[in-house]
Amino acid sequence: NTDRYHFIHEEIKDYQLVNISAWDKDIYQTVEKLLPDYRCTSLSTALLKISASLQENIAVYVDNSVITIIVKKDKQLQAINSFYFSNEADFCYYLLAFLRKFAPDYVMQTTILLGNINNTSPICETLKRYFKNIQMDREKIIEFLVKFNYKFTETNQIIAVKLEFAQIVY
Repeated sequence: NTDRYHFIHEEIKDYQLVNISAWDKDIYQTVEKLLPDYRCTSLSTALLKISASLQENIAVYVDNSVITIIVKKDKQLQAINSFYFSNEADFCYYLLAFLRKFAPDYVMQTTILLGNINNTSPICETLKRYFKNIQMDREKIIEFLVKFNYKFTETNQIIAVKLEFAQIVY
């Protein structure tokens, strides 16, 4: 039943596409009422905009138990998908299965990790078995989000209110 949802259409000019996200209508209206100066956007839209400015062809964003993978080739989007994971094995399985399908030469490419992860985490240690060149770059994502007036805590963690179908990043 689509009457329960509010749909947001967000243009990503760099890839010449429109991302459509569905929000629970009551939640969306409440957020707009309580935070009228903030723009609701989906996480995938923000990540697609970030990836367009990156030199790397593979971007992996990690937030708690969700991984979002973006693959591009010759500055054109090839694929994007998000997966829930519960442990390092799941994380690696979803990542590698996705890359094998959409970026078969992933081992030879630089992969950038963004989001809530550090280089000593079990996930990162596991990834080192599969990738020759992993770059951790929280500064790139923070720099991008600051341009769009997103706010951070004192420790530069990204603040996000998680909703049923999307995220509001403010």
